[in-house]
Amino acid sequence: MAADGPGSFSAALDAKGPRIIVFEVAGVIDMQRKALAIREPYVTIAGQTAPSPGITLIRTGIDIATHDVVMRHIRVRTGADGDPPMSGWEADSLSTIAASNVIVDHCTFSWAVDENMSASGPRFTGKGPQQWRTGTSHDITFSYNLAAEGLANSSHPKGEHSKGTLIHDNASGILIYRNLYAHNLERNPLLKGGAQAELVNNIIYDPGERAVHYNLMALEWAGHPYQKGKLTALGNVLRGGTSTAPGLPFLMLGGDGDLEYHGRDNLAVDRFGKPLPAFGRYGETRAKLIETATPPVAWTGLDVLPAQDVETHVLARVGARPWDRDAHDVRVLFFVAEGRGSIIDSEKEVGGYPEQAPTRAPFVEADWDLDTMEPRSGRYPGQKEAMTEPMSPRDRQMRRPLAASQAAGSDAHPAPPATAKAPPMAVIDERDVVRDEPTPHGDLGMSTAYRISDAVPQPRTMEFRKRILHVGSAIGIHPIAHDEVYYVVSGAGEVESDGEKKRVTAGMTAYLYTGAQVGIRQLGNEPLSLIISYPVVKTAK
Repeated sequence: MAADGPGSFSAALDAKGPRIIVFEVAGVIDMQRKALAIREPYVTIAGQTAPSPGITLIRTGIDIATHDVVMRHIRVRTGADGDPPMSGWEADSLSTIAASNVIVDHCTFSWAVDENMSASGPRFTGKGPQQWRTGTSHDITFSYNLAAEGLANSSHPKGEHSKGTLIHDNASGILIYRNLYAHNLERNPLLKGGAQAELVNNIIYDPGERAVHYNLMALEWAGHPYQKGKLTALGNVLRGGTSTAPGLPFLMLGGDGDLEYHGRDNLAVDRFGKPLPAFGRYGETRAKLIETATPPVAWTGLDVLPAQDVETHVLARVGARPWDRDAHDVRVLFFVAEGRGSIIDSEKEVGGYPEQAPTRAPFVEADWDLDTMEPRSGRYPGQKEAMTEPMSPRDRQMRRPLAASQAAGSDAHPAPPATAKAPPMAVIDERDVVRDEPTPHGDLGMSTAYRISDAVPQPRTMEFRKRILHVGSAIGIHPIAHDEVYYVVSGAGEVESDGEKKRVTAGMTAYLYTGAQVGIRQLGNEPLSLIISYPVVKTAK
């Protein structure tokens, strides 16, 4: 399991073009403190394809610094690697850095020296709040991940740093769905100033001093107008453990900024089952909690379990390869179920880095659905018992990035395109797929979306949508990695490509080229109705 070189996971991440990374060799990849950076877009990392026991990365972290990424069934165990306290090693296990359209699903992140799992990026990029939001991480989904045992008094230069998830200032479109946070002192998660997120059906077990919290820090926002944070929390479970401060609230407010908040059916109890407060604060400022009757951030149609059902559901499904868990994941899950365990300072306290001999098995393309990356037989590598359901994030509201197809390598190598008889045609009624939602790429107003191609059975290779931009709204400036077409059905707008702007009206078409920075805004008193189309997959030659 080489850290780099031909056929390595690192080499597959660096490859250009749309690709699926699959694995024929499983075991531990020791990155020897070299971080992995994902800078090339349109990649699906399919850890579920590896033979048992799957892929575990140690002494490293992963930074996603691009767009359109799916990462599934990977374990990252960072660790302090014997460094003394405050000595300088400060890796996140997983962080997005000004990334967009990312799904991180069914992964395990543990022993981080900074955050276990975060959405980050620059705080202020551009001229105002709309550009700030497009300039940092946005449209990120964390689902069914295990984020556990962030190291407390370890090598981080600031000292204590056992943290779960940081949602950085102005990050938006963040969905945190059915994850397990266990034994992290703080940030379970923390939303910084102006961040916008939805927190649904998560378990927060044994937090130390903070569970969920919001903090716009005046020292970091000097000279910039404060932005309200937005948080929706539905059906989450907070259970105190041996490390949890007495009376810890579910949500705490710190700093100077206001938070719009909608909470419903959140359960918070101490280690003995006694109720904990719903809200508290740290710091005495003018910051206000603004409780709203409707969710300020919401994914229409998202499946939300009652809080009483969350623990059973999530513990059975969370983390990398739940059909083939390693010893550390099993230990953490049993401790959560039994009310045991505590916050740690070193990975050595719980057995240290895993040691696993490499195993090999060929990847057989015909055995997999290359769109969902689910086994056609319903049985995953290393699976001994039948699964009750597939493990792919099928809900469209999880903002699944564009499908990817092909990479290079041997341990991690390309899955070739499937050949099959053409499916029957699909006929879609736009009335069946209509919904109101914020405009993409910056939430610059509201729109009515007709996600026509989302209703088309897979496999498909085109996106085809109708979108009506309400008066005053816009699709924010964003890069495209494919040609794209805007056809104006009615109304007027201004389309932009690499700084060049053109007015468009009914009957006009804008053809936009790969690599351009593009967007469009509504003009006048009439909504702007568009047809938008672009390819989902480019097949590498």
